[in-house]
Amino acid sequence: MCFVDLTKAFDRVRLADVIECLREREVPEQIVMVIKELNTNTIARIRSNNQTSRPLIIKDGVRQGDSLSPMFFNLIMDKIITNLPKELGYRMGKVPINIICYADEAVLIADSEENLQTPLLRFDQIAERLSMEISLNKTKFLTISRNYTKCEVELRGTSIEQVSKFNYLGAEISALRDLKQEVRIQAMKAARISGCLYNLIWSNKYMSTECKVRIYKTNVRPVLTYASETRAETAYTQQILRTTEMKTIRAIHGKTLRDKIRRDQLRHLSGIQDIIKWTEDRRREWDAHVGRMEDNRLAKIARDSRPQGVRRRGRPKKRWKESLIKAPPP
Repeated sequence: MCFVDLTKAFDRVRLADVIECLREREVPEQIVMVIKELNTNTIARIRSNNQTSRPLIIKDGVRQGDSLSPMFFNLIMDKIITNLPKELGYRMGKVPINIICYADEAVLIADSEENLQTPLLRFDQIAERLSMEISLNKTKFLTISRNYTKCEVELRGTSIEQVSKFNYLGAEISALRDLKQEVRIQAMKAARISGCLYNLIWSNKYMSTECKVRIYKTNVRPVLTYASETRAETAYTQQILRTTEMKTIRAIHGKTLRDKIRRDQLRHLSGIQDIIKWTEDRRREWDAHVGRMEDNRLAKIARDSRPQGVRRRGRPKKRWKESLIKAPPP
């Protein structure tokens, strides 16, 4: 997996490339001309200390806050994606998956070192043609395998750094697929937020329990359960989630372990559902959401297809579908 970082991606989008992409998609010429007029001769001013600068002409890049800006950038990224070699990638069933993207966060996927080098070079060529530039210092790659495997990937004569873990979209991806470490990191983030709220919220005698619970559900629980819909749960990860949640619930009620109050009783008093049951509900909702997708969507392909290869001897890693099946119905 190669995590590609684009330098100042949104500031490098050229209007001419956007117009070309729109015409390739056979967008009506009247709409194309309107978009061109709206984004031509754009100026900006800088205000500081009640003084306004001279007009600055903006030639490249998309306007921040404009509802059309994400669409313009997606058009550029889509042109890069569609021109990558489709036969290379990691096969899920009969479909090769070679790239996944979220905004400017792109990940190239391949089943070998050679098959990763080719799409990376192609990605760089197309990106350069569209005024995009890959940051060689921030671009990393890792290999997911049972044993550490040293690989060499180069771009423009520079070796891309191989890492053992990478934080992608707030979730840590490790070469050894260590879910425990990922859950521990999310638990530490949630515990840190809960600790910051202790003096101001949890120990505030003038704030109702209902209000404290609402703050927990909107500020702490989303961080603690981030990406829980798409990962497999084990007994160890469930214990981490429950322990972290109970620390906050006890803080809300001003109780400690020495008070010897059962956690079920504290949950009943606060009206907070068990976090494991809550994540199981979210996992079922995500499964139903993926089921409503079209068959060519990447999430549905990954859910319904089987990866290539054969599992080695020994206890296998728990799969996401196993967590879904073993979860009791609501």
